[in-house]
Amino acid sequence: MNEKQFEAFQLGLTRKLSLIQGPPGTGKSAVALNIVQRILEKTSCTILVVTFQKYNLDKFLMDCSALTEKILHLYKECRGARIIGMTTTGIAKYSCLLKLIRPSVVIMEEAENSPECQVITALTEYTQQLIFVGEAKRIGFLKDLHFEIPCRNTSLFERLVENDINNILL
Repeated sequence: MNEKQFEAFQLGLTRKLSLIQGPPGTGKSAVALNIVQRILEKTSCTILVVTFQKYNLDKFLMDCSALTEKILHLYKECRGARIIGMTTTGIAKYSCLLKLIRPSVVIMEEAENSPECQVITALTEYTQQLIFVGEAKRIGFLKDLHFEIPCRNTSLFERLVENDINNILL
């Protein structure tokens, strides 16, 4: 890890809310994977990984499979899972399941594409930590698809970045 990546790693482990942002190829997902590894090693926390696209979820969970066999794809048996993966659509569709799974750490990959209502749905009374990972410069993606976020011209991720809330630019 370079200095900025290590700083992002530390931020992700020590803050209740953290943002890891940067352009493609700067190591955002690698930092998130290192955070997952440390959480698995040092705690008994359950981690919820959320992405906008299923392809990216599958890729991240495949990388996580080197860390633990206890990974839950939404349609498999839940008991004993340490890492649960859902898309933003899955979060909306199966929000009641989150209350049963009780993830204490939520990692939002592709945070710039995650609609605010689905970010909020991913949070439960058991959530202790929220880590956003994304590219602040690509926030217009949903608008390009004509997917409007009601009452907001900017995403939650973008507003947090603009307000310099616990964020690291890689």
